[in-house]
Amino acid sequence: MNPIDRLLGHRGAAPLAVTVCVWMLSAAVVPDAAAQRPFELTPTVGVLVPLSNVMSQNNAEVKQQPSLAAGVRASLPSGGRMTIEGVVAVASGETKATQGSSEAKAEGRLLLASVCAVWALGAPAPAGLSWHATTGVGLVSRGSDAYDFLDGTTDIGAVLGVGVRTPVRGSWTLRADIEDHISSAEFEGGGASTGSQLQNDVMISVGLVFRFGNR
Repeated sequence: MNPIDRLLGHRGAAPLAVTVCVWMLSAAVVPDAAAQRPFELTPTVGVLVPLSNVMSQNNAEVKQQPSLAAGVRASLPSGGRMTIEGVVAVASGETKATQGSSEAKAEGRLLLASVCAVWALGAPAPAGLSWHATTGVGLVSRGSDAYDFLDGTTDIGAVLGVGVRTPVRGSWTLRADIEDHISSAEFEGGGASTGSQLQNDVMISVGLVFRFGNR
């Protein structure tokens, strides 16, 4: 039985397994001057919008539906116009499988993690509005009922994005980003493979920046 048929017949009667992701940014030894650079933490909320089918074979298709997401960004300026940033976010929502007139739905959870370079674009506007571009390497891990009987649920890919920052009051800064997590998904289960599918998982997020250290 191929993976899509198994999802169409899957009813998720068993309790969900807990997915544990250990996220680490390597510690680095830096000079005292560099240690005084500001460090930022940005809790985020947003929406994950998958643009591609997760699986597609013959007349069968499986697609993760748009869902709410929450995450956090950790940012450290590296000098000049570039900032190094680690991001982790989780989105949980509906995964829909269709084959002809048959349809099945199951919970699907995506964990997105990335390490990126954030590049300042131009000079800040008079009101403090500033734009940036994001490039980096990301990880997409899929879990919960829709994927718990499949192998190959974790993929490495690229991250491309654009964002904007603006001061809102005093030292508070509001940040919004649109990032495309680009990867290739291929699953195995029951002795069959789904074949590779290009994935574009677009994350739209907003967050309040908490800044520590020198301002």
